[in-house]
Amino acid sequence: MNEEEDKTDNPNGLKGKEIETEILGIKCIHDNHSFKKLAAVICRDTKLSNEDEVIDLTGAKRTMKITLPNKEVENSYRKYMLVSMSEDVNIEVFVLKEFLQDRLGLVFKPRVSE
Repeated sequence: MNEEEDKTDNPNGLKGKEIETEILGIKCIHDNHSFKKLAAVICRDTKLSNEDEVIDLTGAKRTMKITLPNKEVENSYRKYMLVSMSEDVNIEVFVLKEFLQDRLGLVFKPRVSE
């Protein structure tokens, strides 16, 4: 199967292998994984907002749900979940940039060239 045959249309205007880079911001989901095979996703950053719809390579839909950290709970962090109305298991997305900031207080800043 060539790359053109391997692309699936979706409402975001993206096709097949482009989904993981354009929706999540970086290559978080391999081009050969559907939501059914995922327990969690780890990525540096994301462009997704709360309630954004995400579609995998098979056309399965999930909604991004973002929960802010609870300041009253130790080690709380922003939680990103890809939630399905038809599947029993949700997929947690660990956004490293925010996870490290919430849990360890690490803030990533652009390097300044001299």
